Amino acid sequence: MNLPSICNGGRQLLVILAPLFILGLYMTYVSTDHTIFSKATKYVLSHASEVSMCQFERLPPSRNDATDTKTFHGYPILSQGKHKNDHVLKEMLHLLYGSVGEGPKTKCLFAPRHGLRATFDGKTVDILLCFRCRGIEVIEEKNRHFSHLNDNAKDLYFQVEQDAGMLTHAQMRQHDIEVSKLRHENIVRQSD
Repeated sequence: MNLPSICNGGRQLLVILAPLFILGLYMTYVSTDHTIFSKATKYVLSHASEVSMCQFERLPPSRNDATDTKTFHGYPILSQGKHKNDHVLKEMLHLLYGSVGEGPKTKCLFAPRHGLRATFDGKTVDILLCFRCRGIEVIEEKNRHFSHLNDNAKDLYFQVEQDAGMLTHAQMRQHDIEVSKLRHENIVRQSD
């Protein structure tokens, strides 16, 4: 066996193994692990006196992972509110914990429209939710965990948002329609 045939065999092996390796990394990232809510994360969520909630524009995130008054982990904020840590919020979080790892994986790209932040004792936990693909990302310090969830917490989550004075689901849809019309009008004007 000469060197060129060994190299070609290596390339063939690489062509076969590379996609499997990439798939393995992807499956690690989208693990359906129920432990994305660590004990420390649950402690912060249950002891914070209130949580900040936000709804995002249907736009891609900015390149930086900034969180300020206009963005939350790079996603442009549409609406914001605060909710006291009461029995309704605790019930919603309990449903969210039980929903993790239970949802179907879809081909939708993770494009969260909802987020919440809880801070207690100097620690912050952020949660990004996409009810379209049923994706959830939990961010604590520099650790990021992603999984899927079922719809069990969805209705109560929307109720908690409304209690915080945020847009209803129907209002968000209406906003998206209006923004789409404006974008279309701008494209038509630019093409004239």
